[in-house]
Amino acid sequence: GGQGQEGAPLPLSEAEATLFALGIRADTGALSYPDTTARDGHALVWLMEAGASQHAIAEFGHARLSAAQRDVLSTALAQTERSVHEGLQVGRVLLDSGKEFMAGMAAVAEELLQLMGLDVVLLAATHENAKQQVYLSLIGRASARAKPVDLNALMRRWEGGGHRAAAAAAAAAAA
Repeated sequence: GGQGQEGAPLPLSEAEATLFALGIRADTGALSYPDTTARDGHALVWLMEAGASQHAIAEFGHARLSAAQRDVLSTALAQTERSVHEGLQVGRVLLDSGKEFMAGMAAVAEELLQLMGLDVVLLAATHENAKQQVYLSLIGRASARAKPVDLNALMRRWEGGGHRAAAAAAAAAAA
């Protein structure tokens, strides 16, 4: 777990422990992704011991897409380009999410992967910040069938990261 001064564990509120646990659940596919590590499991145990709410994890861990996410998913389903690379079904799509960053695009990418029966999906979304700077968010998801794929290594090219089967990066678009 986290360490404070003199090696003492950092105290977490129930909300903080729950949010961190939900993040691990999402990033590891509820511990089902092939590259999930014992460290991920130990972190969840530590968060449960720190007071993470099992009720909240059960409730929010299965949250459905919001209306805005469903709209983006509908657009993505229509615009995703399919290809076959080394025997894997790959989908890629570039979306303009408008002026503002839209949270939850990882959930859209996951749904896209499942609904289209893809092995790998790469979802890129552009948005502008308050200073009218354009940013690109890149989200990758891979199914269990895509064993040779390492999305973490791919996303590190843009200072992103994650896991072999779930990773993301963000970068300012070139002017």
